Amino acid sequence: MAKLSNVSNFEALFRSHLVTVNASSATIRNYISDFNHYYGWLNGKLEMKGFKSEVEEVQRLFSSELFSQYILYQKSVNTPIGTINRRLSTLRKWCSLCISQGWMKENPAKKISNQIKKTVFPVSKKIANQSTVTEESILNEFISENKPTTASTKYVNEFLSIIFSTL
Repeated sequence: MAKLSNVSNFEALFRSHLVTVNASSATIRNYISDFNHYYGWLNGKLEMKGFKSEVEEVQRLFSSELFSQYILYQKSVNTPIGTINRRLSTLRKWCSLCISQGWMKENPAKKISNQIKKTVFPVSKKIANQSTVTEESILNEFISENKPTTASTKYVNEFLSIIFSTL
């Protein structure tokens, strides 16, 4: 088991691990950047104190509760969903390394799902001003304003599920 004398050694260990698993240079660069972003967020979030052991250190700094808070923070500063998901991938990879080192028994980052970009559908004035909105009226308006394509079935289904979940 590798020794971690302090949190600053995490980055070097992670970089070495990524090289060992033949990650591309772009992946290494992105993962290290994402790792440093998380660590920077942690510095503002937690008061860094001495720990009794490496295991305690890792388990405190890399928990599903902190990951959830990290996602909320990223959303609050309008981080793009793709960037948030890449950062979650970085944390999953880091936690896999921690498991291989014996610092964790399970990967807390796997408990956190990738974020889904919500599709915003424009609502026409015609639909918005109707006193009674039916499935048929929404579908007819949608079809009249959108030319059918091979992807439109999925789009229509998603559109209708969002509309009817709010009715």
